[in-house]
Amino acid sequence: MQSIDLPGFGKLDVSVAQSIAFDEMDEGAFRELYQGICRHICARYWPTLTPEQVADMAELMTAAE
Repeated sequence: MQSIDLPGFGKLDVSVAQSIAFDEMDEGAFRELYQGICRHICARYWPTLTPEQVADMAELMTAAE
């Protein structure tokens, strides 16, 4: 989120879209996104699993290819 100052109106908070392409992110940002995806999958689809278990399953799927 960015704040810009509009003369006569004051500050305006603006959301700026970011790419989620792996090559457009630094490693920390990608890791944060990946963990968030794993948490969402647990909360929405597999509440009996941990985010770490979901990440492990995803890694197993890519290793099989």
